[in-house]
Amino acid sequence: MPIDTLSPPVVLIAGEGDEVRVALARTLRAYGVRQIDSAPRARALAAAARIVPDVILIVADEHLKEPTTLVTELRASAAVRDTPVLVRLSRGGRATSDALLMAGADKVLVDGPESAALAGTLFRLADVSPPHRAIRDVRRRLAPLPNPTIVQLAAAMQDMKTMTIAADARGRCMAMNDGVVTATAFARDDIIGRAIWDILQPGNGRDVRTSWETLRVVGSFQGTCLLMRKYSAAVPVEVYIAAHVLRDVHVAAISSALS
Repeated sequence: MPIDTLSPPVVLIAGEGDEVRVALARTLRAYGVRQIDSAPRARALAAAARIVPDVILIVADEHLKEPTTLVTELRASAAVRDTPVLVRLSRGGRATSDALLMAGADKVLVDGPESAALAGTLFRLADVSPPHRAIRDVRRRLAPLPNPTIVQLAAAMQDMKTMTIAADARGRCMAMNDGVVTATAFARDDIIGRAIWDILQPGNGRDVRTSWETLRVVGSFQGTCLLMRKYSAAVPVEVYIAAHVLRDVHVAAISSALS
């Protein structure tokens, strides 16, 4: 897919060499990336939580020791655990590349790839499904708030075009946006307090109910479910659930032909 057909992503460049980060930012802006932040490893986690990027680009050169540790730390962060991570590796061989992938990197480019290849890979990694984008947008709206509340989460969800539902630790629905009401024809009172798996049933896809405790530990759930509707047959939908968007509050983003 040509780069110019994809939306410009928000990018965080993490690495120790200031000059290298500045040069890469300049290169990416030339290819259409407009929002770029940059941080050394010591501040990379804080920067990622603050901007909630679409892609994290790690510069693994002679200045950055143990890049696998940084990847592991990013994967352990609730705010960006599912954010694509691209590593630009200018040293090491296949063993280092494999270790980075095992730690959770999505893609490793070795030996300083051409600028177009780097930018193209970055854009493709950022081109995730609508439910993934919706969760990222919710996190981004909450990031500036010191201690966001369920009311603020509900307000952030309301601005999403993708259907979103928030559920508590027991899976009970706590909030939703208008898209859910429109798509299901259920009133809010019909959904609030009900288990989310009453609304998102497995059909031929994955079962939210049996996956719920795993979701809380692993941090996410994705698959095809059936969205229940009040007056008509259920429809297949793509579902992505992120755990602990707030403490023990989990958010499902739902995409279908109805959304």
